[in-house]
Amino acid sequence: MKLNFQSWVERMQTPAEAVATLRYLQQKASDVVKNYYQIQPDGSFQSEVMYLVLTKPE
Repeated sequence: MKLNFQSWVERMQTPAEAVATLRYLQQKASDVVKNYYQIQPDGSFQSEVMYLVLTKPE
């Protein structure tokens, strides 16, 4: 699943200093990591994602 970086950090209400840290870490990641997550210049990336919605039976 491709995640748009800007949309993702806005949706998660990520503070500006944390966004800057994420971008720094993306830039400093090894080539193996950058290739695995397909990190783009705008920070967007690919991720294996599982989304679960659990409900308790009534």
